[in-house]
Amino acid sequence: MKISEFISKKAANEMRIEIEEASGNEVFFRGIPDEKGIVSEFEVIARGNESSVAALLNMMRKNEVIIHNHPSGVLIPSDEDVNISSMYGEVGGASYIVNNDVNDICVVVPLREFIKIDIDDYFGENGVIHRNFGKFEVRREQYEMAKFIEKSMNENKKLIVEAGTGTGKTIAYLLPTLIYAIENNLKVVVSTNTINLQEQLINKDIPLLKKIIDEDFNYQIVKGRGNYLCKRKLYNLEVVDKETDTEDEKKEKNIIRNLIEWDRKVTKTGDRNELKYEISNSIWEKVNSEADMCKGVKCPYYSKCHFFNARKNISDATLLIVNHHMFFADLAIRNQTGFYTNYSILPNYDIVVFDEAHNIEDTARNYFTFETSKISFGRLMGNIYNRRVVKSSNGGALVRLLTYLNESLSSEEYKEVDELKEDVVEELNKFYDKGIDIFDKLTCLFSENNDNREIKMKIDKEKMQGSKFFREAMKLNSQFKENYGNLVIKINKFLNKVNNYNLEDKDGFLFEFSRYYERLKQYYKKFEFILEGKEEGYVYWANITTVRPNVKLYATPFDISDELNDNLFTKMDRMIFTSATLAVDNKFDYYKKSIGLIKEKHKKIDEKIVKSPFDYEKQMKVYIPEDALDPTNVEFMRDLEGFVEKAIKSTKGHCFLLFTSYSTLNFLYNRIKSRFSQKEYTLIRQNDFPRHEMIEIFKHSKNPILFGTDSFWEGVDVQGEQLKSVIITKLPFKVPNDPVTEAIIENIKRNGQNPFNDYQVPQAVIKFKQGIGRLIRSKSDSGNIIVLDNRIIKKMYGKKFLAALPRNRVVESKNEILKRMK
Repeated sequence: MKISEFISKKAANEMRIEIEEASGNEVFFRGIPDEKGIVSEFEVIARGNESSVAALLNMMRKNEVIIHNHPSGVLIPSDEDVNISSMYGEVGGASYIVNNDVNDICVVVPLREFIKIDIDDYFGENGVIHRNFGKFEVRREQYEMAKFIEKSMNENKKLIVEAGTGTGKTIAYLLPTLIYAIENNLKVVVSTNTINLQEQLINKDIPLLKKIIDEDFNYQIVKGRGNYLCKRKLYNLEVVDKETDTEDEKKEKNIIRNLIEWDRKVTKTGDRNELKYEISNSIWEKVNSEADMCKGVKCPYYSKCHFFNARKNISDATLLIVNHHMFFADLAIRNQTGFYTNYSILPNYDIVVFDEAHNIEDTARNYFTFETSKISFGRLMGNIYNRRVVKSSNGGALVRLLTYLNESLSSEEYKEVDELKEDVVEELNKFYDKGIDIFDKLTCLFSENNDNREIKMKIDKEKMQGSKFFREAMKLNSQFKENYGNLVIKINKFLNKVNNYNLEDKDGFLFEFSRYYERLKQYYKKFEFILEGKEEGYVYWANITTVRPNVKLYATPFDISDELNDNLFTKMDRMIFTSATLAVDNKFDYYKKSIGLIKEKHKKIDEKIVKSPFDYEKQMKVYIPEDALDPTNVEFMRDLEGFVEKAIKSTKGHCFLLFTSYSTLNFLYNRIKSRFSQKEYTLIRQNDFPRHEMIEIFKHSKNPILFGTDSFWEGVDVQGEQLKSVIITKLPFKVPNDPVTEAIIENIKRNGQNPFNDYQVPQAVIKFKQGIGRLIRSKSDSGNIIVLDNRIIKKMYGKKFLAALPRNRVVESKNEILKRMK
C-alpha cells in the first residue's frame, strides 16, 4: 500500500516536520483531500493523546481524514483508534495511521468514494421529464440553476445562488440534491423561512419530484416538539370540577377534558394543528411535549408517545423539511455537544439547502439571543407554585408533588416533608414578589417621559445612573440575588429529603418539579447575564409594551458570523444558499460577510446569479414621482396622500402599500380610508386580521387594498389580476435607533468601516428587491411599481436600488404620472 495513493508527497513531508517538532510524540492532523481523494492539505488539531474523541471530531468536516502517527512505528489500530474511526466513519469521514517518518500508512477507514450525478438524464432533450411529463415546462433558468447545484454536489462545494422569481428554484435544487442523496445514501435537510414554502414543498413539489425520479424515497416535515401533545402532562392534570373553582378554572378544565377526548378518540399524531378549534398558548403549554420535561423510556406513555412516534420516521428519511428557527435550535445543541451527536433535534445530515436564505442572519441572531420578561417570569413561577389556586392541581408542580407525596408516604414521613415545604413556599413567594418589583421598576425606568405604546431602548447603565427608578431596580436586584440564594438552599434541602425516600415516581411528579427547578435556575442565570451586561459582543436592551403591560429584557449578539462559521460552515461543504434576493450590485460580498462565509478557508465557494425568466421590461411599469418631498420632511406623507389615492383608483384597488413603520401606515390609512367606498373597495390593514387571513381576504375580495409593513415585503404570492400595483412608500432602511441595529452600526464603526455603505444600504437593497418581487409572480402577470421615496433618484446610493428595477422607468411629476396611468 503506497502512502502516495493517500497523502501527497508535499503534505507527507510537512507532516513529518510537525511530528519532529513534537519530539516524535503523537500528533493528530485534519487531512483535506483534493478532487482525486489524496490529502494535499492539512492542519494540526491536537498533540498528545489527551484530547477527547468529541473534541477531535468537532474539529473535522465531513468527508475529510483524521490522520495521526504511532510513535512506536506499529500501525495496528488501538481500541481508541477504532472508536474514533468508527464514529467519524459513520458521518462519512476517513481515518489513517502513519509512522513518524510518514512513509508508511494504515488505512483504518478509507475515504468514501461518491457516485457523481448528471441531471441531463432528467432535464435533457431525451431526459425523463421530456419523455414522461410533456406538460411540465423546463425553464432554461431552472436547468441552469440545477446544473450549478449538480456541480456543487459532485465537487463537494458550497454554492450561493440568487434565483430570480419564476426560475422554479424548488425543483432546481430538489432534483440534484435528492438524486445525489439517493445515489450515495445521504440525508438532505431543506430549511425554509415561511410555512407557505414548506406547504408548497410538501403538497406540490416533492410529490411531483417522486414521479420524476421514480424512486420511493422517504420525506418528513420536522415540527418543533412543542407542537405535540404530551400524554403524561395531560393525564396528570386535574379535570374534576370543584365548588371552589373560579369560572376561569372551570373553562380550563373543560378544555382539558376536550383534549383528553381528542387524544383518546380522534388524533393519531397529537399535532396541535389537527385541532378543529383554537386553544390558548397558556393552556397548551401545560400539555405540550417539552425536552426537559420528557422522561423518555421511563415514561408510562412512551410506547404511545406522539412526539417519539413522529420522530421514528425521521432517522429513515432521505429528505427533511424544517424551518430556519428549528435548524438553528438544532445547531445550538450541536454547539454544546459536538456537531456529530446523537442528542440533537435532527439526525446527522450531509446536505443542507437554505431556501429564503436572506433570512439566515436575522434568524440566527434571534436564536442566539438571551431573553427574559415579566410575563414569562410570572408564568414560570406559576408553573412551580401558583398561590392563587393552591387547592387544585393547577396550583403548580409543587402542589401536584405534595399531593403525590401525601398519598405515597407514611404520615410521619409526610410531616417531615410538609415542614420543609413551608420554607420553600415562603422563599418562592419572596422571590416572585421581588422579581415582579424589579420588572415594574424597569417598566417605569424605560417608559419615563415616553408615551409610545411600544418602546425599544438600549440598557445603558452609565446614562441611567441619574434615574431613581434605575437605582431602585439595582437595589432590588441585590436583594433578589439574596432571595435566589435562600431559595436554592431551601429547595435543595426539600429535594434531598424527598429523594431519600426512593419513590417510584411513575407519573413523574417529582421529576416535573425538579425540571421546573432547573428552568428557574437557568432563567435566573439569563436574567443576571442581561442585567449585569458584562459580556462583550452583545447589545443589552429592553422592549416595553403598554397595551398588554410587559417588559422584555434581551442580550443580542450583534455579529453572528463567527458563531455560524465555527459551528456550521467549517463542518461541511455540501450547502446551498438560495433566494431571489441575495446579491447587491450583482455581488454576494455583503451576504457572505454577514453570515460568516467570507471566513471560509481551503475551499472556494461557488456563486451564481440566475436571472428571472420574466420580461420585466414588458410586464412591469415603474413610476417614481420626482416632485415628491424628501421622506425626512414631516409633510412627506401628507403631500402624497392625494397622489396615492388616485394611483390606487387608477387600478381600482388590487394594490399593496408597503410601509417601513406602523405610524406611517396608520397615518395614511386614517387619512384616505374615507375616500374609498366600502361597497367598491376592500381596505385591509395589518393587525386588523392575522397575516394569513389578510392574504386570503385580499385574494377573494372586490378591489382590495392591503396596507402592510415588514412581513408583507416578502413571502406573499398573489398571482393574476388580483394584484396590479405595489406602492413602496419609503426605501426599507432599518430604523437606526433600534437597539440591535444601533449596536451593529457601532461595531462596524469600531472596525473602521462605513456602516451606511457596508450594512444599512445592502440590507435595504435586499428588502427592496423582496418588495418589488411581490408584483410579478407569473409570465402572464403585469402591473405597476410606484416608489414614493425620491432618494432613489437623488442620492448616489439610489443606483443600487434602481438596479433592481427595469430600465423603462418613468421619472416625472405626480400629475404626469397620473396621466400616464390613466
